[in-house]
Amino acid sequence: MTVIDLFYNVDRNALCYKYLDLCRDIPKHKYPDAAECLSHFIDKLLRDNYEVPLNNKLILCHTTYERFDGEPYPSTAVYTKEDIEKCFLPIECYDSFEGREIDSITDDEAELIYKTFEKLIEKREKITDPSVNSFPGRVNGYDYIFTDWSEILGYTVPSYITTDEEMLIYAAAILHEMTFFGLDESVKKKKLDDLTKSLEEADRMRKLPVEEQNGYFKSYDEVFGDLGLKDERTDEQKAVDERKRRRNIALSELSQYREVKRTYMDLIIGPMIELSISGDLYEEFSKKCKAMNVTPETMIQAFLHFCAEPELKDQAAQMIKEWQKHENSDTE
Repeated sequence: MTVIDLFYNVDRNALCYKYLDLCRDIPKHKYPDAAECLSHFIDKLLRDNYEVPLNNKLILCHTTYERFDGEPYPSTAVYTKEDIEKCFLPIECYDSFEGREIDSITDDEAELIYKTFEKLIEKREKITDPSVNSFPGRVNGYDYIFTDWSEILGYTVPSYITTDEEMLIYAAAILHEMTFFGLDESVKKKKLDDLTKSLEEADRMRKLPVEEQNGYFKSYDEVFGDLGLKDERTDEQKAVDERKRRRNIALSELSQYREVKRTYMDLIIGPMIELSISGDLYEEFSKKCKAMNVTPETMIQAFLHFCAEPELKDQAAQMIKEWQKHENSDTE
């Protein structure tokens, strides 16, 4: 299902009110008028983009806690199916909390998750290619606030998003993100132009001699000083705030991991179960592995890891035997 299909399938009034809840700065008594205005905007958005091109981008929605108030809210990002298929790996620490409500995670447990997250980031920092975003063990999403609305409407949402509540949350979160700069797309394009010029100017300044750079850049302390802001927190208060920050990152990370894992299951494990039932295991299984650029051993290990049911384990064992039999006959 594409994003435009999603917008068509959810209750329009419920979508408008859920969207306004995410805005957080609109008084409740203004909701009716704001919802009517928003509904007209959605009508025009869908009418202007009735036929949108499909693409291989996938939008996932997970809960994030990384606001200053620490309150959870739905956050979306764009992923490629290829990244999820090739780079996702189970993380033992994260999986140890399977079945637990995220809000039930203790501070000590959150610290354990955060330290695991730090180790993943260390792996990323060792990658010299700046174009690499996802890598084995870490699947990253992309921001899309500057993407053309017509392209966003062609993104897909996971096939397991089927309940009215899930579809409503997805639709509201996507609409909220794509209208980050308001309901006029020309404003977004101007913001992008301004940002591009600022980045080009900053890049030019960084190429200047160090003594000349100092005339353009200021430290954080200098900026806060110019604004009349001073950090008057005690060391204890700073430590409390740091623990809270680490906890919020950890909970957001765990939520994001669960959604990516759920999608991985949908993209890989589900089709593998279908292959195991179809009977034509070797040819289709090998074809799937080749298309995904992964080894059969990796695919089977993933299948064994995620399929806890005994009958699925038996199917996996049968797949291994079938594959090994053909592999041995091919090499003889």
